[in-house]
Amino acid sequence: MTFFPVDRDIFSSSIWLTGTPEERCLWWWLLGNKDDDGVVRQRELAIADGAKLPRATVEAALQKFSEPDPDSRTRDNDGRRIARTPEGFVRILNHELYYSKDYSTPRWRRWKERQRANALANDPTPLPTKDKDKDNNGKQTRPAADAASPAGAGLRADVVEVHDYWRSRLHPDAKAPRKSSKRFCRIKARLDEGFTVEQIKRAIDGCAGSEFHRQNKHTDIELICRDAAKLERFISLAPASSTAPTETPEEAGRRRTERALEAVWGGRQ
Repeated sequence: MTFFPVDRDIFSSSIWLTGTPEERCLWWWLLGNKDDDGVVRQRELAIADGAKLPRATVEAALQKFSEPDPDSRTRDNDGRRIARTPEGFVRILNHELYYSKDYSTPRWRRWKERQRANALANDPTPLPTKDKDKDNNGKQTRPAADAASPAGAGLRADVVEVHDYWRSRLHPDAKAPRKSSKRFCRIKARLDEGFTVEQIKRAIDGCAGSEFHRQNKHTDIELICRDAAKLERFISLAPASSTAPTETPEEAGRRRTERALEAVWGGRQ
């Protein structure tokens, strides 16, 4: 069974305050069944069956969701909530706005970041996992693990190359990555999966060329490299004139498998 985060602001949204019970039910069902791209890949018949609503009610509600809403807090798209994909599926228009939010607690994020940094860096001396680096008032009581070393020190050259290219294309004012930062971990994870530097640069080009992502400020390298599916999606957005070399999906899958096997067997030697 899977779960998905829901922003509590939904309870003060116009659809919650002015919508009918059927419209609220349908909206919850759409949020729970969209994929990582914000698309509900089902037709009206399946949507009506899944939401347990009459098909006519579903079609009327979808038509309402696709029209401008002057009471909506999200002014993008004139308050419209959905649009149709070329295949005719329903796309949630503000998906990226909420999908990119971090709903975890600060304590959990710090612990998870330490665990991820240890696993990726293969450090034989694990970082402390207990949340004792801050007092009850949130003040720092212990120096950060990487505070003594300058930014960018000891990083892999390919990670730095990707990060520098991202800064030059999208965020010139971004700081250099540190070994424990999420940006470093995301880039390194994708490289370890078998993606090349040129492929990640191509994904960055795809993000830079997307008006939607630039206008909504969804351009962080952490988002671009969140996972393999997200990276491949941004690669598909890159302009066809890009000079970055391409490869077939079979070649990419074979290369990632080889890299994963090397990592497993290399760690057992």
